[in-house]
Amino acid sequence: MHIAYYISDYGYGHASRSVAIIRRLLKDYHHIKVTVCHSFAFDFLKQSLQDPRVSFRNVKTDIGYIIDADTLEIDRVQLKTELAAQQMNWPMMTHLENLFLQDQMVELVLSDISALGIEAAKQTGINSIGISNFLWTDVYQSLVTESTYTHLSEAYEKMSYYISLEGNIKTISHQSEPDIPFFSRDIDWNEVERIRTELIKDDKILVFYGLGMKINHDLLVHQLKLFQSEDCTFIVSSHVNYESENVYRIPNDYLETQHFVAASDLVITKPGWSTVSEAIQGESRLLLLQRESFLEDATTIRLLKEQKECQTLSFSQLKGLILNNESISSIQKEIQFREKSNGLDCLMNRLDKFLVSD
Repeated sequence: MHIAYYISDYGYGHASRSVAIIRRLLKDYHHIKVTVCHSFAFDFLKQSLQDPRVSFRNVKTDIGYIIDADTLEIDRVQLKTELAAQQMNWPMMTHLENLFLQDQMVELVLSDISALGIEAAKQTGINSIGISNFLWTDVYQSLVTESTYTHLSEAYEKMSYYISLEGNIKTISHQSEPDIPFFSRDIDWNEVERIRTELIKDDKILVFYGLGMKINHDLLVHQLKLFQSEDCTFIVSSHVNYESENVYRIPNDYLETQHFVAASDLVITKPGWSTVSEAIQGESRLLLLQRESFLEDATTIRLLKEQKECQTLSFSQLKGLILNNESISSIQKEIQFREKSNGLDCLMNRLDKFLVSD
């Protein structure tokens, strides 16, 4: 069976959880091959999925969010402009995908959560399955006028099946089953211990700081007091250009960053589904950035707060935050860990009826 896997172009979160799913698909179903359709994290995907049954197609799959560098909120004016241009080009974009699906004899489309592949699957006459905690139309509702994204709404209605992930924004009529629990790429606990042994000196607290690949950290990090926290050692992504004795940058060629999240005592991040999943699986406490214009963020935060699995802070609080042993101890006492579960098992059970060989 040939599967085309469409992955949203917004950041690395959709890509990293799709890596977890594709790896499991290849492990459990020897008769399938996968073509990954994506552009933003293209190199990351190619390096993470080195299997002869996986091929790659560099195609822009969607817009996602447009972020204002000064506020970290959504730039609604630019988003509206981008969506209007996409809507104008939509017939040609979906036609090209239809030709690709037919030419490559694709039998199933999986999408997280690009509407492009879903629309093309309908035109081709094959099944499409959405896998996500939200649809882009869900989060656009409060940001731009509905007429700007009708092409996406119409495409999503053509999904054959929708698998909702934990924290799902419940606005889609396809949903009838429970959400899939948080999951991540596999965690190697020997690697986690190696990282902790290497980085923890003088009993300092290990803190992961990461707000995503779409954030302009060159502007932001110099506004923060955070790295003045003498009781902490900080882990930051490779693209965060900041040098300090207590800051460790993940090497650029290190792909399995879930190990650094799991190694950390505290994770400061936006409420992206994949990083939250890695922290939960790695039993790292979550301090989440709360932003007003992100419905996806608010839904995830509400879920985690109800279960006492995170604490939050505003952008202004983040800029003035300095941590010490006392404040971290307080955060640790307030946050609870959940029982271990494997959402990938649940996900594979849902997909199985579409993937079994004849």
